[in-house]
Amino acid sequence: MNSNITLEKVNKYIQSIYPEIELVKGKGYFYVYSDNEEIGLKLSGLYTTSISVCNIRDLNLYLWLERVEYVLNDSYRYIGEREPVYIEKPYKLYLGNKDSYTLIKLLGNRIVSSEFESLQGNLIADIKKIKPNWVFEEIK
Repeated sequence: MNSNITLEKVNKYIQSIYPEIELVKGKGYFYVYSDNEEIGLKLSGLYTTSISVCNIRDLNLYLWLERVEYVLNDSYRYIGEREPVYIEKPYKLYLGNKDSYTLIKLLGNRIVSSEFESLQGNLIADIKKIKPNWVFEEIK
């Protein structure tokens, strides 16, 4: 049990990656919620938004994020043709100048695909702290 974990801390961590998402306490469980109309509609179409954990302190921050990401990105597979709440988006990551870039994919604010394995799983904000001259540009 993690005595220093609070719902506020968990939501702050989740929202650093998925700004429109909130974890809400129900009676004996938690669920994923959004005030954003588009995301809220996608959430309402999922098989479940519930996370069957009784107490916020039963999981650490990383496990809460893992459970939320399961709801956002994996549960749609069980209900047919629906899209995930967050879709991987392609980006160019310029490595200091406009002539040198690599292609990456983002899911929320997390890098999920890159030719550089060391970048995978990192948050954009963390990369920008280490490499402030790198530029992320969405490919449309």
